[in-house]
Amino acid sequence: MASNPIDLLSLAIQANVPALAWGAPGIGKTSSIYQLAKQLDAHLEVVLVSIREPTDFGGLPVRGPEGVELFAPGWARRVANANAKGQLAIVLFDEVNTGAPATQAAMLRVVFDKAVGDLDLVGAHEDLVRFVAAANPSDQAAGGWELAPSLANRWFHFEWPVDAKNWAHGYMNGWPDFKIRKLPTNWRDNVEQQKALTAGWVEAQPNKLVVVPNDESEAGRAWASPRTYEMMDKLLGAAESVGLESAKLDIMKGTIGNIGKEYYTFLRDLDLPKPEVLLADPESFIMPERGDQVYATLTAVVYAVINGRKDGQRYIAGWHILARAARQSSVDIAAGAARKLAEWGMNNNMPDPDEHIDPFIPMLIEAGIMPEVV
Repeated sequence: MASNPIDLLSLAIQANVPALAWGAPGIGKTSSIYQLAKQLDAHLEVVLVSIREPTDFGGLPVRGPEGVELFAPGWARRVANANAKGQLAIVLFDEVNTGAPATQAAMLRVVFDKAVGDLDLVGAHEDLVRFVAAANPSDQAAGGWELAPSLANRWFHFEWPVDAKNWAHGYMNGWPDFKIRKLPTNWRDNVEQQKALTAGWVEAQPNKLVVVPNDESEAGRAWASPRTYEMMDKLLGAAESVGLESAKLDIMKGTIGNIGKEYYTFLRDLDLPKPEVLLADPESFIMPERGDQVYATLTAVVYAVINGRKDGQRYIAGWHILARAARQSSVDIAAGAARKLAEWGMNNNMPDPDEHIDPFIPMLIEAGIMPEVV
């Protein structure tokens, strides 16, 4: 069952992940984005890509007192002004795949660097600029092009379906206002644990890190790269924080492409113990059979210590778990997690973990994290 597109879009906006909605013309994508911006009290700037030129994104060359400058158009200056005032600013690139290849190329820097010509949309202020886009399938778009792979890889892609029954009800009775799910302030804690799981997946299957489709149309959608894995983890952490389990498969497919289904199955079958359960009872830790499970479990424990409250007992419990892993297998299996935990503990005046750190002392000395005792 497809996720609610409003849920996916609101997660992406709040998590600061560029999102691209694919759907047939006239099904309400743009009007829903207007309503979403209103609920978020955001300034909305709609840029119709089909009538834009490369200079609308790369800046118009004009002669200034210090030479030629790349002058930003009005839409970009209005976005920068809203951000400077502390207001969330959403830029909707409508009909994004109707832009010619040169126009798409000019958009790359806008989406990645949040700059238009010589204008920095964020400047020295808090980053409150968000990008969303809407596109029709190429066979339904007037003068449509496939997205260039380099541009496609900068978006979270999702489908915007239309339900005939819901449409008929709304058409006769009026369209109800939707309510978005607001992310809690600590939603990023879930991101760190998700990053640990993804690191375990990629380490076990390094050929999955970058997967560029050979087919032109598939390369214009979602595909796996370090950038899209990072986008995926932010969105999965955001979904976890509001209980949107049903959205996770769509998030994976919409960021890392076809291998998102494989990753979804991997996480479903991973069956890892919860870090907080282990920290409450370190003696309960039993070494998982698979290397990816070990890596994900130990890294998740360390992130739980680092991103939780600064508690000496939790810190010692983390070392207790790492020591059990070293005794049940080898120091190498827990080396990466141990380095990270040791660095954090030293920077935050954590207590001595006693004998639990002993197996790792030679490795920490060699890495320059601990001083050598003469």
